[in-house]
Formats: sequence, C-alpha cells, structure tokens
Amino acid sequence: AGRVLRPGGIFIAKIQNCRHRGRYIAHDMAIRQAINASPVLVLRDVIVYVRLAVGVFKNARTPQQAYGYYVVAEKVAP
Repeated sequence: AGRVLRPGGIFIAKIQNCRHRGRYIAHDMAIRQAINASPVLVLRDVIVYVRLAVGVFKNARTPQQAYGYYVVAEKVAP
C-alpha cells in the first residue's frame, strides 16, 4: 500500500484471527508485521467489529468468526 498511496493517503484493511498449517495467527501479530514492513505507513486506529447475526453454517475446520478488526494506517512523507 505504501507504493500506491499519496502522502496523507489512508489504508484500511480487514483482519481476523486465523490458522495457517494448524498454527494460530493472532491479529496483533499480523498488524505488527504489516506496519513494520513499511516504513512509510503509520498505524492510526484499530477498530473492532462484532457481527450480531452469525449464520447457521457450521464447519469444524473453519468456523465462522463473530468478530474482526479494521486497521487504519496513513502514509507519511518519507
């Protein structure tokens, strides 16, 4: 995102906790890695959302999550 945003541009990403190859990946680790990877992005806000109407679809391998996070970052001048 840092390459395509103008200085002052806002980047919004939706992040959820997940698993990769059986290993739990927490949202805070994903946020830290994304922000640290780009020296021009500054974390501005983390918004937690809660889904009130979770569907009846049930799958033991990939259960529906009733919450998630929006990460808001801003590109600063280098």
